[in-house]
Amino acid sequence: MFWAFQLNAQSPHGKGFRMDCAQCHDSGKWLFSSKAKFRHESTGFRLEGQHANADCKACHKNLSFAKKSSNCVSCHADVHSQTVGSDCARCHTSKNWIVQNVALMHEQTSFPLRGVHKTVDCKQCHQSDNNVKFTILGQTCKDCHTKDFQQTKSPNHTKLNLSRECTTCHNTNVPDWKTRTFPDHNAVYPLTGAHAAIAQDCDKCHVGGNFNNTPKDCIGCHNLDFGKTTNPNHKKLNISTDCASCHSTNLGWAPATFQDHDRIYPLTGAHKTIAKNCAECHQGGNYNNTLNTCNACHNKDYNKTTNPNHASINLSTDCASCHTTNPGWSPANFAIHNQYYPLTGAHNSINCKECHRGGIYKNTPTDCNACHNSNYLKTSNPNHTRLGLTTDCASCHSTKPGWAPATFSQHATFYPLTGAHSSASCAEC
Repeated sequence: MFWAFQLNAQSPHGKGFRMDCAQCHDSGKWLFSSKAKFRHESTGFRLEGQHANADCKACHKNLSFAKKSSNCVSCHADVHSQTVGSDCARCHTSKNWIVQNVALMHEQTSFPLRGVHKTVDCKQCHQSDNNVKFTILGQTCKDCHTKDFQQTKSPNHTKLNLSRECTTCHNTNVPDWKTRTFPDHNAVYPLTGAHAAIAQDCDKCHVGGNFNNTPKDCIGCHNLDFGKTTNPNHKKLNISTDCASCHSTNLGWAPATFQDHDRIYPLTGAHKTIAKNCAECHQGGNYNNTLNTCNACHNKDYNKTTNPNHASINLSTDCASCHTTNPGWSPANFAIHNQYYPLTGAHNSINCKECHRGGIYKNTPTDCNACHNSNYLKTSNPNHTRLGLTTDCASCHSTKPGWAPATFSQHATFYPLTGAHSSASCAEC
């Protein structure tokens, strides 16, 4: 061995390398026994990560161990075309050359990485001729995502002319850029009331994330609600499937109107004015089996009415037989008046108030003089008072207009009508 050193006084590995071969080689076939035998850190360059596993020849060509540069690009080709400098360790570790803390490094640029941007491979944005070049890129959404915009079909962004500023709808913190807002929704379908409240959960209407062909008519989404609603039973009553014809979009879809009410029960007069407060007739919010007879709602009114006393004189409980539905339930007629006092002749054409003064319908007298005493007193042809004629008008007069023709059964008291006189007309004498 010593002889070999003498013959080759200079190391085959170049100047500056020690002549003690055993430092690295064994004495058999002069194989390189262990890099551990050579403390590489003594050169000022510690072997770590992939460097520790590299063959010496990979860095020391021809096994020349003359001192080499520790600059990364002295061994590693600059695949970034001088766009980030020559210090590979600025971004890479020697362990699998993985890029370390890209997001932190990106903070030094004018485009900090947020949300999903932190997880993407650098090549997705910095790609040029199979090399990763870090030249300054555009910073607007469309600079990178125009192709995504054009290829998106649910919904079709191009067809709907949606904004190319992705952040108006998308959030980089949400995986897969899932839509969380859609400010332009009202241009396609107005979101009001309860619809606005569920706007944060698009899947409620766009099932399975499908934004195409979502129905705009009420029944398209609410057919199940329509079918299972039993108060009232929408299906049984053949109510319109256009929910908006009755319901607002407020939470609970109330208050509601019922434009089709007249088909089931006509709302006229005073009934029409209370239509906005359904509970007055549909108490407790129960719309099933609501009775449609007058007395079903107005029995209390019937019983407490004393002018006249409906119960005591046994009037019909069918309010409509006398009353209209106007406020105050007047004017009213009284088709069964003849059961209490026959209305004939002139009585049949006069206003109720002429007999029922002040609107008082109870205890109205039924004798003639009670209403016609003033007529009796002022009549002078003949003078009823002076002659002492009976105050029972009906004994002489009919109820025809003018109370004529009249008879005079008391004539014999004043002048007996006998013979031809009995058949003569009053005008003849």
